[in-house]
Amino acid sequence: MKEIWRIRCVSILLKDYRARTIQAATVGLTFILLLILPSSGLADPSPDSLDRLSTAFTQSATSALIAIYQSKQNIAAVVKRNLPSGYYNPDLAARAYDQVRQSEIAATTNGDQQAAILLNSYFMRVKAWADKYKAARQSMNATNTMGEDPLGQDSDWQAIESCEKALNTMLSKRVYNDIASCQ
Repeated sequence: MKEIWRIRCVSILLKDYRARTIQAATVGLTFILLLILPSSGLADPSPDSLDRLSTAFTQSATSALIAIYQSKQNIAAVVKRNLPSGYYNPDLAARAYDQVRQSEIAATTNGDQQAAILLNSYFMRVKAWADKYKAARQSMNATNTMGEDPLGQDSDWQAIESCEKALNTMLSKRVYNDIASCQ
């Protein structure tokens, strides 16, 4: 009986270790050998595999991005129309906070965790920006909140808009990339 040997190597990235599965098959028999080696002695994994965003995180982060957008737009409408701060809906901010925390829980890969940090940073920027306008309205300080285009002249608003667009692009491509405007 003639024995035929086939050897196939498959590399799988498992956090800090690389697993190599070597399968040797003979006629009627299959042997599987699993070696777990530290990654320091192996070739570096491709950056794309480390920066990939998982499906669960992408869905959760997209929901968080939508919730943050709704909260931000609510404040923007109050500012644009020169309305009192009572027109602000705090439930939108609370929902955005919950969605951001849910996306942090869903972060499993390195790319997910880095993207979750950016998403949280974006949320905190929007919150600080909203708090600035709410405080100005409550103290009756209309210096920066009234005018023809108060948002067009606001550098924080421009940075928030830029960060939002970059996060949206990152989530649609499902690959983490560093976004300076979200820092």
